[in-house]
Amino acid sequence: MTGETVVASKSLKRTLLIPTLLLCVFLSGTVAYFVIVAFVDLSASFKVSIGTVSVLPIIAWALGTIMGVIMSALTIRFKHKPLLISGIALYAIGALGFFLAQNFATVILVHFPRALACPEIVNVYV
Repeated sequence: MTGETVVASKSLKRTLLIPTLLLCVFLSGTVAYFVIVAFVDLSASFKVSIGTVSVLPIIAWALGTIMGVIMSALTIRFKHKPLLISGIALYAIGALGFFLAQNFATVILVHFPRALACPEIVNVYV
């Protein structure tokens, strides 16, 4: 690679950094945004209080914070592709579980993989 190519490549990476970060943040929180909007419907469907449903984002925040720290260390040590694929698989499992949930206990259980996958996808991708 010539010096000009390296400079152009670095310039392109800097130019795409902010849009990429914004896209990652939006995509990683999509299910959480829908859950927050659907509190009333979830509480009526599963016959639980809105306060009980509001535990879901707290679970995601707590697990996401812990997993974010772990993933920061893992992305330095391991290749990004397997970590990204595992994050997408965890996210898909959580989304599918939300769709197929028959009771609120299942919703909480399938929320764990999705909450773990969000920082995994963001840390590996960025």
